[in-house]
Amino acid sequence: MDSEANVVGVAQIINKADVSPGDVQSHVFSEQDVLVFRKYLLFCGIGITNAQLFQLSMHEYRCNQVSVVATENGGQLLSSDTRL
Repeated sequence: MDSEANVVGVAQIINKADVSPGDVQSHVFSEQDVLVFRKYLLFCGIGITNAQLFQLSMHEYRCNQVSVVATENGGQLLSSDTRL
């Protein structure tokens, strides 16, 4: 979840590696495993949120570039072959 309590991703841990053959407990995730995974997910969430913010900023930048070019052209609409 992000800072506004929106879900940004879902993760699941399955099939813990067999540490000790024949030991049933080696297949069960410990509290330490869960703690490490939760800490890892915090960084994943930060990365996803940063990627979303970057995408939004690039969109805003492109919109602003269109406004600048239109202003420079005296408010005229751009032709379809104009590249930004």
